[in-house]
Amino acid sequence: MFRLEKVLRWKSTLEKEARQKRLEMEHRVESLERQLAASKSRRQNAPDSLDGLDDLLEWSRYLEGMRRVEVRLAERLHDLRPALAERVRLHQELRRDVKGLEKLSQKEKARAHEAWERRAQESLDEVAARRSLPHGGKSFRASRP
Repeated sequence: MFRLEKVLRWKSTLEKEARQKRLEMEHRVESLERQLAASKSRRQNAPDSLDGLDDLLEWSRYLEGMRRVEVRLAERLHDLRPALAERVRLHQELRRDVKGLEKLSQKEKARAHEAWERRAQESLDEVAARRSLPHGGKSFRASRP
């Protein structure tokens, strides 16, 4: 039979690693979302009136570059979201396993403690029931203060 505590430690380690990977992936997704929102905000705050063809051409290039950056960020987000969903699912599954094993471990410890108490009480009862020991089986009055 397997050792519950070893399995619990192993699953806990896997769960912690999965949680760490999930948090890293969530941080990357949030960072990309912030970058995308900042880029859109900067692009929308471009000046409306320009003084010449050179300014218009320069802003046009700048805005086109920002659009390309936004497209790349959106593609990276699109690629990361399924991976993040898989990491979340894996972490939740491992967390559920760990909780179940923790409950089993607690029940096993409670049963072991009850068995130990029962054996201790049986030992005390056996000692108290022996007539061959001095004062065995006799009850004593409480001592007076």
